[in-house]
Amino acid sequence: KDFVDLGGFDIRLPDAEDFELALRALRGGYFVYFDSENRATHHDKITCLSYVNRIRQYKTAHYRLKEMYPFLNKREDTASG
Repeated sequence: KDFVDLGGFDIRLPDAEDFELALRALRGGYFVYFDSENRATHHDKITCLSYVNRIRQYKTAHYRLKEMYPFLNKREDTASG
């Protein structure tokens, strides 16, 4: 129900769509939990070229995320003060 209420995954993001969904959930007042015990497995045949292309896709998706959510571009200086 929450997934549907949030509008599901954003089709503009072929990668990082789960991260973006979590951002919308947090901004919508939902609790988001991280379980370090969860694992995901992909059974794709990986070649050097496919790996490089995948990294490029992730990079493109993260640029898109920063366009959609400008606050992700801000870095706080934790060493000051």
